[in-house]
Amino acid sequence: TLCYTITMNMIYVEKIAILEESELDANGAASFSATLNVLSAILTMGLQLLLTSGSLVKVFGVSFGLYALPLVTGAGFISLSLVARAPLTIGVFEVSRRVTAFAVSKPSRESLYGVVPRERKYLAKSIIDTFVYRLGGGLGALVFDLTKFLVTIGKHHYVQMCQISIIVVWVATSTMILNQMANMERIAGKAKEL
Repeated sequence: TLCYTITMNMIYVEKIAILEESELDANGAASFSATLNVLSAILTMGLQLLLTSGSLVKVFGVSFGLYALPLVTGAGFISLSLVARAPLTIGVFEVSRRVTAFAVSKPSRESLYGVVPRERKYLAKSIIDTFVYRLGGGLGALVFDLTKFLVTIGKHHYVQMCQISIIVVWVATSTMILNQMANMERIAGKAKEL
């Protein structure tokens, strides 16, 4: 959640910089952003409808959902670095990231609560939904200012190093969560046997 929120702010800064570089006026930029929002919503809803009978989480497992979003985010950052800093590139990146977040990653994260005892589940969800999102917003604002400054002075490679670091932390955190979930499932299975 924290890595998602921070990278969301980084993508926003990149999008603003790219739209300014493309010399779109305010109406063109607003229209571009609105198109991305509509496209994201339609594709997410379509993917969710197609998968209602057997979600990607059921087919590929929780690990697929936890790793999908950081990998899509990393691929998006790489495409901005290596392919092109263009509206089409940031548009494809943003739409694919949103669709992955809402149709794949969120159901996987929610399924993690299945192995957590009821009391701890509601405590954890309230902490995550308030504290972690707020912390992510605050850190995202700092990252936003830092990223904007680095982009302004042409130091994109520092931004890319920061992006890669966040993706590595995100994947490592996902791995730790999956390991902990497997241990909890193993303990729950042994308790049922007794």
